[in-house]
Amino acid sequence: MVAVISLTALPAYCAQTIPQTATKFLFAMGGVVASSLIIYIGLTIYNKIFAKHKFINSEDTDHFSNPLTTEDAIASFIKRNQLR
Repeated sequence: MVAVISLTALPAYCAQTIPQTATKFLFAMGGVVASSLIIYIGLTIYNKIFAKHKFINSEDTDHFSNPLTTEDAIASFIKRNQLR
């Protein structure tokens, strides 16, 4: 069984020639490219129509500062996550 598989896997023993094999390979790669583009375009359209953007514009500059104490860290966490 292994001999049959290895002999048919080698190009010299195959019934197909190299151009036929290359044509099949290029056809398969074209399918991969086409399906990738279809998925990309579909997801782009989905994001533009259905996805809600959740960007929060804040003028607070304390979002980028590190808290110096534990109390400041807890207060900052509660403020950012709107916990009560």
